[in-house]
Amino acid sequence: MMNYRRFSQFFDEAGPMSSRSQIIREVVFALLVVAIACALRWLLEVSLAVHLAFIVFFPAMFMLASWGGLRPTIIGLVLSAVPLAPGLWTSNPEYGISESQYQVAFALFIAFSLGAGWLGDRALVAKQLAEQATDSALSEGKQLRINVANRKRAEEALTFLANASTSLAALVDRESALQQAARLPIPFLADWCVVYVVDGKGGIDYHAHAHINPKQEHMLGEMLTQFPLDWDSNTATVRALRTGKSQLMEELPEPLLSSFTQSNEHRTMVDELSPHAVISVPLKIRDRTIGVVGLVACDPVRRYSQREVALAESLAQRVAVAVDNARLFHAVKEASRHKDEFLAMLAHELRNPLAAIRYAVEIGAMSPKDAPGELFGIIDRQTGNLAHLIDDLLDVSRISRDKITLRRENADVSALVNGAAATVRPLMEEKQHELTLELPSEPLLLYVDPTRAEQILANLLTNAAKYTNKGGRITVRAHPDGRDAIIEVIDTGIGLPRELLSRVFDLFAQADRTLDRSEGGLGIGLTVSRKLAEMHGGTISADSPGLGQGSTFTIHLPLAQALSASAASVDGRPSHTDELRKILVVDDNRDTASSCALMFKCLGHEVQTAYDGLGALDIARSFRPEAIFLDIGLPGMNGYDVARSLRDEGFKNELIIAVSGYGQPEDRQRSHEAGFDDHLVKPVRRDALLSALQRLPARQSLAS
Repeated sequence: MMNYRRFSQFFDEAGPMSSRSQIIREVVFALLVVAIACALRWLLEVSLAVHLAFIVFFPAMFMLASWGGLRPTIIGLVLSAVPLAPGLWTSNPEYGISESQYQVAFALFIAFSLGAGWLGDRALVAKQLAEQATDSALSEGKQLRINVANRKRAEEALTFLANASTSLAALVDRESALQQAARLPIPFLADWCVVYVVDGKGGIDYHAHAHINPKQEHMLGEMLTQFPLDWDSNTATVRALRTGKSQLMEELPEPLLSSFTQSNEHRTMVDELSPHAVISVPLKIRDRTIGVVGLVACDPVRRYSQREVALAESLAQRVAVAVDNARLFHAVKEASRHKDEFLAMLAHELRNPLAAIRYAVEIGAMSPKDAPGELFGIIDRQTGNLAHLIDDLLDVSRISRDKITLRRENADVSALVNGAAATVRPLMEEKQHELTLELPSEPLLLYVDPTRAEQILANLLTNAAKYTNKGGRITVRAHPDGRDAIIEVIDTGIGLPRELLSRVFDLFAQADRTLDRSEGGLGIGLTVSRKLAEMHGGTISADSPGLGQGSTFTIHLPLAQALSASAASVDGRPSHTDELRKILVVDDNRDTASSCALMFKCLGHEVQTAYDGLGALDIARSFRPEAIFLDIGLPGMNGYDVARSLRDEGFKNELIIAVSGYGQPEDRQRSHEAGFDDHLVKPVRRDALLSALQRLPARQSLAS
């Protein structure tokens, strides 16, 4: 039985056929069926000479119900009422039934029509659901086949990448790794492959290639050699190198191939190799593009998509790691080789003075009473050489373990250069060098450890003397440059090759030497000099036009804050022009804090002390010091945190000086980031403390 909702919606929906055009078709079809029923009834009545009321309309309603369901059946029922309804109220004995019987028959006809229409509707819905189920089953089957194919492809890809990782991990030679990388994608991912690696200047450093066809692999190699990569072209390889992003060319039409080729011969080779599609993936190490992998498909059946691009990127990651591992392995081997060479040189250098000393001792033993003074000179010189070698070795060890502490003070450049020159002068005279000192006429003060600064200069002068031929010229120049002093050591010696300039200061790194080792030395003086310069906050660089054209070593060291002559009297006590300051000294070592505070008190300043970070904050809030000398390694709250808290609480113009036993560049950087104005390394000399304190007036004037 049709419910009210279904009946109210049948003009809008009527099952699966609900469009306006469909309704028109239903009306037309219902008219046609009813007209045929009427015509058929007339023919039967004429031919059979009997009167038929409803019998021909029952099949008509069944046909409408089967074709369209409920709505066309109702339309047909309404149309059938035109020829059938008059019998409801007009008695017609020709039908052989009474009026009441006709009415009952008409009601049964209506019920049959509606029931048939409803059943037709249900049959159509069931048919539609069956068709949908069939379509869904077909779609699911197709999707299942796709999923199975994708899973199989994924398993093959994982197997491919696992085999690639295993193959590449076993290689420690870069060229072998690249050649293996070119061969791995064939035939799983490409018909031929080219791998490029770029050098530091952006040029092609090396390439490897492979082809599925050995004969065409030879042609591919010839093409790559005769027609190298054109950096001005718009090929996928060049775009991948420039942008660092993967490139996909699903097709390579003829005009595009013509734009890539460099000549007719090149085009002929390309045609024979018949590339159809290309994937170019960059090789990246720590976001730096070091090369590119180019995958080429020749078979039109092979289609490249983003799935193949992702797989190629995974392969490229493994290739890049393998190349970088090979580079690191090569670097380790080189470092080991340099170390072995260094140890051999060390043995050579130690045996030479020991041999001389042994000979001198043997001669003295043969004639102990008449041992000439020359023998004692030999022993003295060679003992000095041994001591120098040992000092260099100990300095390298101390620097490597951060065991060197700088004792800074103001020192004049001229005094440092003259002291270093005096140390090296015997070697200069032995090799008959001309030494020229171009020093400033006015004092040029550096804030350095004088002993270590002189050692830097002496090492550079020794290096220049050793590697300058007899009778050469060595010049030392010094001049201020902003906040630094620049000292240049220039020689006319053997020079340096360009490839050695970047590593001449590295430990164990030396230019090729002759077997006689006539220049002597371990070659670690430059390493020591660079480390000492960096500990002072300076730098050393080397430059040379080339072999046989001499070298220039340039040192940058920080200038001292000049003390005004009127700011301090001879005994160091403040003059009448000095202002007495409020100073807070913070150190967890009570003796250190007390002695430093006592020194400031002797100069007339008002001083308080604190022994931990929290205590320093409390005293600073109440005492309001103008200058704070703050230790870093404090219990509970370290000096960095104390400095940050003071700056956050409004101590913006006060002078805060870090006093620490650590003086590496990273320690100074941390102090600067925490808000310190300067960083002094323990033990701190008195003039360094006073020099730091002299910054306060300038700071206050700027703040005001």
